[in-house]
Amino acid sequence: MELQSRRQLLKLSAAGATVSVAGCSLLNGSSESESTDPQNDAADSSSADSADVQSDTPAEGSIAVAADISDEAASQLQQEAQQRQQEIRQQLADGELNQTQPQEEYRQAQSEYENSQIELIADSVEAVETHIVDTDGLEVKQATAEAGALLVDGGAEPIVRLLSLNTVVALLADGEYSRLTQQQ
Repeated sequence: MELQSRRQLLKLSAAGATVSVAGCSLLNGSSESESTDPQNDAADSSSADSADVQSDTPAEGSIAVAADISDEAASQLQQEAQQRQQEIRQQLADGELNQTQPQEEYRQAQSEYENSQIELIADSVEAVETHIVDTDGLEVKQATAEAGALLVDGGAEPIVRLLSLNTVVALLADGEYSRLTQQQ
């Protein structure tokens, strides 16, 4: 799968899933209304106490997490691939390669690029898994390193905080996990 199309798909999918997770936590009592009327403040104190109880028990559920290469690693990988293509062109121009050899060289360079990309995505998944293991309230149910996909159980708040990791590019509905793993 081409790196740019994967990133575009994940970015588009992420917006809806993030709003869904955030919306679930809001429905769970994490938003509070403010009152400036002292008479209503006394009456609202009992409902505020029940809201506090609700917000202490965040919504639990499963979500698919899409991990990808950091922008810096992707840029470096692309630069290396472009540099290799330039070297092949120069070897052809210098007469070091005959007319059929560049095709094989390009195929080999493409294969190396794809293998490096898969390896970097697997490293990203491993980093996310390590973070999840170290985070209370989260658990990895399944992971497919080659696809950059994890299926995670946990509360809404710790799940949304996964977006702070530079290798997490999307939080998607749990049903999207199988789609992510089939795209590899």
